Amino acid sequence: MTKHQVWAPPVGFKKIPPLHRSRHKNTRSLYPQTTAKMHLMYTLGADGKRVYTLKKVVDGKVSKSAHPARFSPDDKYSRHRVTLKRRYGLLLTQQPEETASS
Repeated sequence: MTKHQVWAPPVGFKKIPPLHRSRHKNTRSLYPQTTAKMHLMYTLGADGKRVYTLKKVVDGKVSKSAHPARFSPDDKYSRHRVTLKRRYGLLLTQQPEETASS
């Protein structure tokens, strides 16, 4: 190749589209940004047990997320939640003790 020649792709060369760039400069996502996320959800069955699904609405009932809430050690409002639970008798220590029946 001489100094003034420009590289040209060979015949039949397919250009690969660039991967979606994430917020971080050095990483790229392997999936397009429009990929739908599936979250594990659940509803309560007739027997009171959880029935897991990927649907948001099942038989007219809105399903709940099966994942725990995100935890933060510097939660500013935990004191207020504990105060309210104590006031209304919702703390686990305020619940009647269950005896093992077997």
